[in-house]
Amino acid sequence: AYAPSDDESVGRKQEFYGELEEILTGIGQNREIIMLGDFYARTGWQLNSKVMGPRGEDQVNDNSQRLIHLCEYSLKEATQEAIRILEAKL
Repeated sequence: AYAPSDDESVGRKQEFYGELEEILTGIGQNREIIMLGDFYARTGWQLNSKVMGPRGEDQVNDNSQRLIHLCEYSLKEATQEAIRILEAKL
């Protein structure tokens, strides 16, 4: 995937990440997903994040927030699906 650069319009970025979110949601929960691309994201580092670690750049940009949100959303969806499956088996 090639994300719009940080200089692109907010609308274009929302469209791209919305489409990517739909694709990830449609894949299903029982698969591992490897996502490759140029996301033009400078993600920095975060100690309290489930999708980021303590290593990274000092700078962040708008695209980084969008990518982190996408990863957090995907992790949340996968976790909720796993809980539903476990509860159904009880």
